[in-house]
Amino acid sequence: MIKLESHLKLFGFIFLLINLGCTAEDTTQIAFEINEPDLIPEGIAFDQKSGQFFIGSTYKRKIVSINEDGTIQDFVSSEDANLLGVLGMKVDPERRCLWVLSSHAGDGMPMENMDSTEEGISRIHKFNIDTKALINQFELGNTEGRNFLNDLTIANSGSVFITDTQTKRIYRIQHEKDSLELFFQMDSTMSPNGIDISNDQRHLFLAVYGGKNVVRLELETKNLMVIEVPNSEKISADGLYFYKNSLIAVQPWNEDRMVSRFFLDEEREKITTISVLENESPHFSQPTTAVLVGNHLYCIANSQLQVFRRLYNKEEAAELVNPILLKIPLN
Repeated sequence: MIKLESHLKLFGFIFLLINLGCTAEDTTQIAFEINEPDLIPEGIAFDQKSGQFFIGSTYKRKIVSINEDGTIQDFVSSEDANLLGVLGMKVDPERRCLWVLSSHAGDGMPMENMDSTEEGISRIHKFNIDTKALINQFELGNTEGRNFLNDLTIANSGSVFITDTQTKRIYRIQHEKDSLELFFQMDSTMSPNGIDISNDQRHLFLAVYGGKNVVRLELETKNLMVIEVPNSEKISADGLYFYKNSLIAVQPWNEDRMVSRFFLDEEREKITTISVLENESPHFSQPTTAVLVGNHLYCIANSQLQVFRRLYNKEEAAELVNPILLKIPLN
């Protein structure tokens, strides 16, 4: 009797979806579950050629790959590439590169085998995605202060733009030069985190802390402007992604934990409409970053970084669960 009732409920749900013009693909689904509770994932990337996903670990200082068949394995470890806590990652599919950021934030972002003398150091790692070989590595030391390289985006030219939340800087690595340079210094009120570039390569969009929400940086002139938000809404974003003249924001904090889409006007100066894509997932525990794959967003639902930090620092007892990647439809 219980099984029959469950089946009737399921058929009723499917019938409702059909009548609403919906399918299962129109709803949020679990894409992958990683059987490693203390992975503490932050960065995610996708290679459209191989169909592989890449997930970074802040605690275990490594990158795991997920193949098209769902096979999960380590891609590179700290021993392979001198990784710190892994943060932003992006694939350059044309040049077959995986760009990875890693940073040492001390007890604020615990890592295995932490060396206190390396606190405040950040690194940029450039891997050959097919061979796993480390092509190049750049380091920002800590002798003149702390750094925290956080997220990155890649232009069509192959140039990489990188945020440093600690120093409030945007760095650039031009494809032709393959050297690290300061591109833009933000003011003291803006701490940049998530970053993405518009399809026409004119603008960088940045999620910033400090009450500024989202800002737009024009690449040619380096003119910086704050995106106008209706009704004084706040966008407390971690990951930020440009999609069809809108911004997809992963908002991790408890008071507004959700994934939202912010539609821009033609001039990209203000947000006209806000659409919540996902805010009811039971898997959310400080969602962090995501990656666009076609018309879907694959999002790290439960980084568990805040829970793990309290657990690591013996502030409370907590139980970690397996990391979940959600597949969220955008249309």
